[in-house]
Amino acid sequence: MASEISMIREEDRDYFKSRQSKADAILADIQSNGQADVGCQHISVLEVGANSCFIAHRLKSIAEWDMHCLEIDPGRLLRYPGISRSFKSVLADATAIPFSDGAFDLVICNHTLEHIVRYMDCIAEMIRVTKDGGYIYMAFPNSDRLVNELGVKYSTLRGNIAWYFVRLFRAHSVESRVKHHVGLADNQVRKALWPHNVVCLSKGHAIRSLGGKVSVLAERVPSVIFNRFSPVGVYLVEKAAAVTEGAEKKA
Repeated sequence: MASEISMIREEDRDYFKSRQSKADAILADIQSNGQADVGCQHISVLEVGANSCFIAHRLKSIAEWDMHCLEIDPGRLLRYPGISRSFKSVLADATAIPFSDGAFDLVICNHTLEHIVRYMDCIAEMIRVTKDGGYIYMAFPNSDRLVNELGVKYSTLRGNIAWYFVRLFRAHSVESRVKHHVGLADNQVRKALWPHNVVCLSKGHAIRSLGGKVSVLAERVPSVIFNRFSPVGVYLVEKAAAVTEGAEKKA
């Protein structure tokens, strides 16, 4: 890690470290949901909204994956060419992914959907480029949540009030929701992903900072509670075979 950080600019080092931790969490999430040996499999993986490819960089070092990165902003993708050029990186819009149908075993989309006005098109594209039986990992702000997090600290209370104000008075259109990073609701995402199998990965970090004494009350909370309280929606999606193919087999 020390040698890797040395090539990262000072102002980006905290972000770099956080993306390394996020990559570890993504792999752990997938492994804990029926794919224990996925890190040892040689599979084709696409990260949508890869930014400077820090997550992909870490995943490539801890998993035997053929990594591809997609990013629309050249300034981000080319900020560290030594990293981005070690993958099959492309500059492209996530609503028009330039890969063939079923090209990837796994597609990762970490906190990108909330920045896209045509998020339904992005989800459709991710489904299209995922193989039947493959997986899509998505994370984004959960606009279903009642509060950002529970707590008695002033900063927590102030954050909750600010979030409510944005959701109630400014998130009146998709464009406004994107501008203010409100996120997406569970029913919006499930509708876009039907008929594929959606697994809700509850994190448990929604309930935290109670007086600053308890960092986490539970590692995992029931999905019903998660959908109402977690600040982040995290899903693992298993792509089903095409409905038309299933109908043809029955006939």
